[in-house]
Amino acid sequence: MVIVSNPQYGIKLSIILAALMLSACQTPAPSAYSDLPLTPGLLNQPSWQVVKPIEPLYPVEEAIEGTEGCASLSYVVTPTNQLTDVQVLHASSHRFAREARKAIAKWQWQHLPAGLLNAPVKSAVRFEFCLEDNSGHCNDAFFAAPSTCPGEDVLPVIGYRITNLKRE
Repeated sequence: MVIVSNPQYGIKLSIILAALMLSACQTPAPSAYSDLPLTPGLLNQPSWQVVKPIEPLYPVEEAIEGTEGCASLSYVVTPTNQLTDVQVLHASSHRFAREARKAIAKWQWQHLPAGLLNAPVKSAVRFEFCLEDNSGHCNDAFFAAPSTCPGEDVLPVIGYRITNLKRE
């Protein structure tokens, strides 16, 4: 028991202790699928092509800064074609990771053929965020360079440079 003679300090101490206990409760639980092996190349298989990956938005902040990068995510698809356990494996920016997570949640997992899976399957995807080179495409050198993000299923995300913005 802590005895505090000044009530003002007692209130502050109570708030600090409550915040510490709440933060301990928010620690993510270990994944039920952490031991599931990663199955690479699923998006390249014909039966998985119906998922129709939706491209993430290029983060405006990164386009303004002229930044290119990547984000690799792992995910689990259950036998009922539900997406679960999406994890960021690596990202060159938290903004790229945020947009990649939003996009993968919108993919059409329900279009996978019924009975395709009899057990959960874990896979990964790598999004390469590049800025177009005035042709509507990314510079070929960008994809020729080694990526800092792991993953065999690679999806490009093309952004457009944002210039001439007045900053106040």
